[in-house]
Amino acid sequence: MIFFTAYEIASSAFLETAETPNVDVWMLASLPVTMAIPLAFSHFELRVARRTNSPALTADAREYRVHAYTTGLAFAALLTAWFDLPLDRIAALFIMLAVIKTGWDLIADAFRVLLDASLDAASLSKIKKIIVTDPAVSEVNWVTGRNAGRFRFVEAGVSLRLADLAKAEIALTRIETAVRSALPHVERILLHLEAHASTHQRYAVPVNDLSGTISEHFGEAPYFALVTIDRTSGAIEEQHVRANPYHKAERAKGLRVAEWLTEQKVDRVVLPKCLEGRGPAHVFDEAGVDIESTEAHTTAELFAESGAQDQKKGRI
Repeated sequence: MIFFTAYEIASSAFLETAETPNVDVWMLASLPVTMAIPLAFSHFELRVARRTNSPALTADAREYRVHAYTTGLAFAALLTAWFDLPLDRIAALFIMLAVIKTGWDLIADAFRVLLDASLDAASLSKIKKIIVTDPAVSEVNWVTGRNAGRFRFVEAGVSLRLADLAKAEIALTRIETAVRSALPHVERILLHLEAHASTHQRYAVPVNDLSGTISEHFGEAPYFALVTIDRTSGAIEEQHVRANPYHKAERAKGLRVAEWLTEQKVDRVVLPKCLEGRGPAHVFDEAGVDIESTEAHTTAELFAESGAQDQKKGRI
């Protein structure tokens, strides 16, 4: 019907004899009102359509919006005719193009819904970001999604650093809840657990200074050394020292530091003192992060000892 309307506009404007319209003041005064009403309603209806993810309401809102646009062009044409500058045909051309574009957008969106088209790139990127920020996730291998009417269906392949099945199920439930909270109208989420052979291991060690002196404290350590080691060769591939962002926090600094380290995707935390039974230990346990004790005084000594142990095991 929209395309038929465009045809009728083109037929009347370009195939029939042009006539100069008689423009009255009341016509010029009424057109802005008739333009404002559908424009205001289209904004309202479009907000509801986005909130409910309704393709039908979106289509109707766009149709009202094109009514407002074409009315504005008609007002411009009458205004130019008032000053004896007849631009009716030019205005009709723009109106026809606006109607055709609206019709094309609506039919394209309709086919996306009917064919269960993929979710838009922004939504898929948002979903992947939500999944990868979960502390238990080591890698997001793929993310897909599709629309079916107003509902969305999401699938993703994820690798967890958790070996315990019960903890993995808790992590998957947590991820699903986070995705549903950030992306409305998700009907179903399927998360596929996939094996991930990690080639590197990321260590976190509390240190007192930039030279790598290991700190006796965890939450109060001013710095943390983050060291990435190749599992095959045992060689250090990357190391740098980062300031503890919660070093001066008044409350729950240990928990905050533990959560911060899980966000850095560390695999193992090396400490002089045991954290068993304390809050940070529970955070690391839920994220699948191992805790290791050491008697070394510096990171150089620590990783030299680790290398020697690996050589004895024949892994280097």
